[in-house]
Amino acid sequence: MTTKQERDERFVEAVRMHSPAMFRAARSLLRQDADAQDAVSAAITRCYQGISRLRKWEAIRPYLIKAAVNASYDILRRSQREYATDNTFAFEAKDTPEETPIWAYLETLPPKSRLVMQLRYGEDLPVKEIARVLRLPRGSVSVIIGRALKQLRQAFEQEDARHA
Repeated sequence: MTTKQERDERFVEAVRMHSPAMFRAARSLLRQDADAQDAVSAAITRCYQGISRLRKWEAIRPYLIKAAVNASYDILRRSQREYATDNTFAFEAKDTPEETPIWAYLETLPPKSRLVMQLRYGEDLPVKEIARVLRLPRGSVSVIIGRALKQLRQAFEQEDARHA
């Protein structure tokens, strides 16, 4: 049996190790760094408060990522806001495909697809783990990945055709 201090130390170490993955998952949904940081902070607080519900320490990574995803959805629900900007050039396409970062292509995907792609290819989680984190059937995760890859392929082909 572990003491509260030992549990707290393990939790702090797990947060240090997995907070970048939490941030990336939140960022893929929220699109704003500040909002993603808020989601991660809220998730860490919730996870610490509910750490006694964690059955196995081996499951801490998906537990933390899922909490970040849930906190991100909370932020999205709370603040259905639009951002006004004077910088219309920020939304213009780049001249060549080499200058367009992959994130710009991922931004065109729906939020759930962006999240699944981030977890699969950004965090290298297997489909089974993504399904568990997002509480989706494995088949649904595979379909989302397949459709997102098809959409990205089409975007790349259109970009190539424009520059050919």
